Amino acid sequence: MPLKPDWVDRGDHATHVHHHPKLGRHRTVINTALPLVNELIDKKSVQQVMLGRIWYPASKPFTPYIGVEARGWRIGITISGEDAMQVIYAKAADGDASREIADSIRQTWVVA
Repeated sequence: MPLKPDWVDRGDHATHVHHHPKLGRHRTVINTALPLVNELIDKKSVQQVMLGRIWYPASKPFTPYIGVEARGWRIGITISGEDAMQVIYAKAADGDASREIADSIRQTWVVA
């Protein structure tokens, strides 16, 4: 079940979404990361997705990038488009599941 925007204004670069049982307390996600967050929420081995801080470029645009790191049951994801960057954490069922999820993100979301 994908996240649904609730149309609370967060500017051109981010979207505020309705509550979801797997989503943490913060519900503002950058537009670049919304498909990735939807993919994480749809995976059965992901227990929780926590949206972290958002940064906006001061003078020149960010370089599109995605970094993924699996540590134990926790997956840390840094994703940036040209207009914003966000840190996202996902809690997997166990360490093996977190490594599998991290590998699938690396294969699917590689920025060329």
